Amino acid sequence: MVEYGDDLSITEKDELLRYIYGGWIIDDPDEGKRVSSAAFRDHEDTPMSVFLRRELADVRSTDIYKNGHRWVVTLSAGRLKAELGQRICLDPDPNAPVGHRYVVGPKKSGTARAAFTATYRWVIAPASYNGSRGQPEMIDGDP
Repeated sequence: MVEYGDDLSITEKDELLRYIYGGWIIDDPDEGKRVSSAAFRDHEDTPMSVFLRRELADVRSTDIYKNGHRWVVTLSAGRLKAELGQRICLDPDPNAPVGHRYVVGPKKSGTARAAFTATYRWVIAPASYNGSRGQPEMIDGDP
């Protein structure tokens, strides 16, 4: 079993980027488009993946963005740790992409994932998003 060590450099003010693919974006009567709670599940063999924003030159510079995850949300490291009981951990792979981290903690219940959906803010939003969570930095088409 892989051990994930806490990233002690993470502060409560750090922003964590979660890259979203089209299947995780759903219609919403209040927001136009929103992120499904499915976007905040752990992967089959690793915890949920994020990128530490302050380590990226541009949110569009990652391979995951270039490979089709065109929409991006930000999550507050402070809220994830203090309110949702998550740990922000280093990727143990020495060849991991710049800025890559894992979010380790309970996410299996719908209630836990719903708490994630309540905390995100769009960085790159779909065109039909209506601005109800604040203005995104960029717009990039619709899924």
